[in-house]
Amino acid sequence: MCDMKSTIEKELRKEFKELKSSMDFFSEQFDAMAKRCSKIEKENVSLKKENAALSEECSQLRKLVMNSEQRLTNLEQYSRNRNLELKGIPVVKDESLLDVLKQLEDVIQEPISEDDIDVCHLVPKKDGTCPNVVQFRTRGMHNTALEKARKTPRGQEEGSLARDRARIQLPAGVSKRDGKQLKQCWHKLKEKWRKEKAADSREVFRTGGGRPQRSEMTDQLQRVGAVASHMNVRVGNCYDSDHGRHGTDFRNNGR
Repeated sequence: MCDMKSTIEKELRKEFKELKSSMDFFSEQFDAMAKRCSKIEKENVSLKKENAALSEECSQLRKLVMNSEQRLTNLEQYSRNRNLELKGIPVVKDESLLDVLKQLEDVIQEPISEDDIDVCHLVPKKDGTCPNVVQFRTRGMHNTALEKARKTPRGQEEGSLARDRARIQLPAGVSKRDGKQLKQCWHKLKEKWRKEKAADSREVFRTGGGRPQRSEMTDQLQRVGAVASHMNVRVGNCYDSDHGRHGTDFRNNGR
């Protein structure tokens, strides 16, 4: 009986010893994990601060870039404010561009001398055309030529002559970036306008009512179209035609 009791006590001590060893191990692991979690929490706080600082820096840089883009756009527009663009004139090899300007002078009835011109050159484009870009020395001369061009009546030629007419317009009243944004605005409004008109037509058909009333979307679309027309940005109109653009057509004399 005593031997059995001794054996049981021995086994229990052994079990308790193993259990204590396991508990000590788990305690050490828990302490190590707690230390790692504490370290991670501190690092996380530090990273959040760094992230907030970087976010603020990115925000400032974004504002700086937007400001720089706007200033660049303004400079680009300002650098072109004395420009006129002549489109649709056939390119003749070795022809003097000043001779082309003489044709412009004859059409708009405004004397243009070589001293009035700062730069005159061709600008090849992707569609194969080569508009003539003229930069006057003064804004006053530019405005006078443009005003005379706008007041000059368009010709009534048909067929190929009509297709070959030249157009005098302001090419740089708006930069490429702003022109692109204006076109995007136009197309988005036009799509909304078409959906609205389709919905109005369905409602009129359903109720048997009369013609749908003029909507606010139509007014917005016409306002954007008027801005585009003033800036000579080709956006078309609600009915996919191309009216209202500033410009004067003239025939190419002698060619």
